[in-house]
Amino acid sequence: MKKDAGGKTEGSPGPQALKTAPRAGELACEAAFRDMLAAALPVSVRVFFTANRRQLVSVARQRDGSLTVRLQHAFRAADAETFGALVRFLRRPDASSKAQLAAFAESRSGLFEALSDPPRKPRPASAPRTRGRFRDLALVLKKVLSDHGLAVPGLAISWSAAPGNGESPSRGGSAGRRSIRFGSYCAGRKLIRIHPLLDSPDFPAYFTEYVVYHEVLHALYPPKANGARRSVHTPEFRARERMFIRYDEAREFEKRWRLAFFGGPLRCGGRNRQSV
Repeated sequence: MKKDAGGKTEGSPGPQALKTAPRAGELACEAAFRDMLAAALPVSVRVFFTANRRQLVSVARQRDGSLTVRLQHAFRAADAETFGALVRFLRRPDASSKAQLAAFAESRSGLFEALSDPPRKPRPASAPRTRGRFRDLALVLKKVLSDHGLAVPGLAISWSAAPGNGESPSRGGSAGRRSIRFGSYCAGRKLIRIHPLLDSPDFPAYFTEYVVYHEVLHALYPPKANGARRSVHTPEFRARERMFIRYDEAREFEKRWRLAFFGGPLRCGGRNRQSV
């Protein structure tokens, strides 16, 4: 087994887990448990003990026929019946051995918890950033909702963190990229993200409002299944989109901007990503 600078074997529980570990004698020592498995299995086996709280046991058969086994430390407290189920699982997993191991994990859940790494803390979601150099998206969203009589409780909006720190995209770009996504909607967070390229006087206010309006509609008209495909822009969505107050002007501006920037009538951004 590999040891770190402190002499701890790979995957052994950290100091916090050892403070709450069961009293001495309840767990078989690692070396003894490895010897027991080696004697019970017909092939060579390498055993690594882990502090994993999700995958409690895994086995991989190598090309030479040997087994590499990863076990949560709590299995060192297995009784004879559970040890037999573990051996059967390692030789040929079946429903019976899986059920017995699951029952052991359930009955000794406190021990598994004590010998597991602490759960990872979820990364805090970054706060929406609405104020730009030229536009405040909070005000833009408020105006769009008011002008079109829309209401989406809990909807938030933010400038996105675009490549290049918000600078204008290259006409060629990496791998010849020649499209841009002005906005996107994350359903899971009820969050609209707007490309910081629109935080510029080069883009008229009504066009930024059109992009925000388009993303608001994604919150109101979620994708629908269409056979084996998913329709993001449904007929209802498109009909409501055309009700934008300055729809024709916005689409014409988009067309002229694409032509000037990319040199051709390309799609702006393709399909919007829908996060679930």
